[in-house]
Amino acid sequence: MHSEDFRRLWADHQVKEKTYGVKRLRHPLAGDLDFGYETLALPGEPDQLLVAYTAPAGSPTAERLALLASWNAGGSVDRAGSGDSAAGVRAGEEAP
Repeated sequence: MHSEDFRRLWADHQVKEKTYGVKRLRHPLAGDLDFGYETLALPGEPDQLLVAYTAPAGSPTAERLALLASWNAGGSVDRAGSGDSAAGVRAGEEAP
């Protein structure tokens, strides 16, 4: 590249860690899944990080994850997405 601006910006190279945010994944069946994430450094292990991904209860992502889990387990999923329930809906059935 022959850009002086680019060379200057590249030499400055101010890179900052992004330790939290939202990560979007696209599943071929469930569609877009938006996960909040947070990266935690492990004490005494500077080269290792723990990344936690979460989906808030009741969010579209949580509902899609519950549906995917029900397909894998063959069980039912209640409306809160917490597993088998008498009020749950089996995969492939409509909610009452």
